[in-house]
Amino acid sequence: MNLFPTLFRLPTRLTAYLSFPAQLLSHWIIAGLLVTLCLLEIAAYLTHGAFSVIASRAWAFMGIAYFTATAILIVGALLRDLRRRNFVFALLVIGLGIMVFYRLGNIYHLQINYESAEELASFLTDNVRKPDWGYTAAAFVGYPARQFIIVAIPSLLFGNEVFWLQFGYAIVFYSGVLCLFLGVRHYFAIKQHGELWALFTVLSCFTFPYLIQYLYSMEQTILPIAFVMHALGWFLLSFERLTAGRAVIVAWISGLLGTCYTPALAAWMLVQVFFLLLLLREVRRRRRNQIVLWASVWIYTLTFGLCSFVTRIDLRLTPKPGHSIESLLTALKVVFLGHPQEYMPPLVAILVGIFLLLALTARLGFIKWITAAWLLAVIYFSATSGGYAQYDPVYTLYRSILMIPVMMLACWDSYLDFFGKFKEWKHAGSILAIISCLAAAAATIHLYSGRRTIYEPLPKEFFISFLLNRAESDHIRRQPATFISQTSLVTYDPIKGYGEYFFPLWQMRILPVDTPKLGRPNQSQPIVIITDSDIAHKNFLPAGWTGTDEMTYLDSDRRRFPVRYGVYRYSP
Repeated sequence: MNLFPTLFRLPTRLTAYLSFPAQLLSHWIIAGLLVTLCLLEIAAYLTHGAFSVIASRAWAFMGIAYFTATAILIVGALLRDLRRRNFVFALLVIGLGIMVFYRLGNIYHLQINYESAEELASFLTDNVRKPDWGYTAAAFVGYPARQFIIVAIPSLLFGNEVFWLQFGYAIVFYSGVLCLFLGVRHYFAIKQHGELWALFTVLSCFTFPYLIQYLYSMEQTILPIAFVMHALGWFLLSFERLTAGRAVIVAWISGLLGTCYTPALAAWMLVQVFFLLLLLREVRRRRRNQIVLWASVWIYTLTFGLCSFVTRIDLRLTPKPGHSIESLLTALKVVFLGHPQEYMPPLVAILVGIFLLLALTARLGFIKWITAAWLLAVIYFSATSGGYAQYDPVYTLYRSILMIPVMMLACWDSYLDFFGKFKEWKHAGSILAIISCLAAAAATIHLYSGRRTIYEPLPKEFFISFLLNRAESDHIRRQPATFISQTSLVTYDPIKGYGEYFFPLWQMRILPVDTPKLGRPNQSQPIVIITDSDIAHKNFLPAGWTGTDEMTYLDSDRRRFPVRYGVYRYSP
C-alpha cells in the first residue's frame, strides 16, 4: 500500500544526486565563457581585425540577452503583482512612463538636443559602417563608441527622426528605474523593510532638481545613472545567491559601466570593490560555485573596463591649478546647502549629511564607510575635473547624478535598520512609509510640472523643427540637396549637430562662416535656402536655377522668427 511513495522517493533522490554535478558544471561553463570573452576583448584591442568583429558580435548578443532578461523580469513582476492585486509596481510603471515618454519628440515639451544628434550622427556616420561597428574605437570627441550602439538602435531600425533620437535614451533610463525598484524591493524584503520603502527609495531619486534637469536633455549625460540603476537592480537581485544565468547578466551591465561616458567610471570602480568583497565572503563560506561565479564576474568587468583605457581619450581628471579646494567647497554648498542652485531638497540634504557623518566615522559598518567615501569622491571629481565642459562647479555637478540611486539606497537602508530595532516601528513605520511615498511623489510632480512651466524652445529648436517639416512636405529630406542658411535669429550655427543626423545626404553652407559662392552645384539636386526676411535669395543662386521663395515663420503659430524660405531647382 505504501509502495508508491517509496518508489517515487528513489528517482527524486537520484535526480538530486545527478543535478548537483550538472549545476557545478554549468558554473564552470559560465566561468569559461566569461574568461574566454575577456581574452577575446584583449585580443580585439591589441590586434583589431577579425578578433574585434567577433568580440563586437559576442558583446551584442550578450546585450540582446541582457535586455531580453530585463524585459522578462519587469513584465513578469508586473503580471505577478497584478494577479496578487498588488498595484504598487503598476503605479510606478504608469507614472514613470508618463514622465519619460509623454510628448516625446515634441519641441514644445522637450528640447531637441543638438549634442545628442551630433553624438549619434558621429556614430552612425563613422563607427557603424565599420566591420566591428567601431567596437574598440572612440566616437564623439573621444568617448567610447560602445555606449552609442545601444541608443542608436531605434534610429537604425526606424529612421533618423526626433522621436527615435530621444527614445533610445528614454527607454534605457525607464527600464533602469524599474529594474532598480525590483532590486531594492527584493533587498528590502530580505531585511523585512516593506515594499513601500522600496518605492520611496526610487521616488526620492526624482526629488533631485539636477536629475530632472538633465533627464530631459536626452543625451549621454543621462546614460551613467541609467546604467547604474540597471547594474544596482540586478546586483541587489543577485548578491545573496548568484546563479549561472545572472552571472552573465551582472557581468555584462557592470562591464558596460567601464565603457561608457566618463562619469560612469566611478560606478565601475565601486562595483569592483563590491565584487571583490562578495568574492571574499564566499571564500569564507566555502561555497565553491559562488566563488567561481563571482570571480568570473569580477574578472570580466575588470578586464572590459581596463581595456577601454587603450583607446578612450575622454579622461580629463586633472583639476585647474589652485582651484581644487575652492571648487570642492562650492560643490559642497550646492549639494548640502542648495546655494546657488538646489541639488536636493533641504530635508533630504540634512538626512544625507547625518548618514555621511555616521558612515565616515565607522558607525554603520565597512560597506557604508566605503559607500560614503565613494560619494564624497564623486562630488570632488565632478566639481574639480577639467573635462570638456566649462570650468564651473555648479554646472559640472551634473556628472555626479549617477551617485543619486546609490546614495538614496545606502541612506534609507541605514535609517530603516536603525528604526527597525524599536518595537513601535512595526506599526508607525507603515504609516510613515505611506506619508513618505506621497511626499516624494508630490515633490517629483512639483519639479516635473515646474519644468514644464518654465520650459521654452530655443530658436535653434524652432529652426530644425521648421526645416524638418518643410523638407518632408517638399519631399526632399531623404535625397541629396544643398542647404544654405544666413540668419541672425539663431546666433550659433543653426544646423550644427542636427544636419549630420537629420539630413545626412545634404551639403551644408552656413553663412557668413562658409563662402557664399556655390561654384558649380549638382544640377540634379535641389538647393534649399533659409535667410532673414530682408535677404534676397537670388544673390546665392548661379545662372539657370529657378524657384520661388516665401515669407514665413519658424514658429508654427506664425507669430515669431520671420524668415525667407525657398527651394530651387536647375531649369536652363
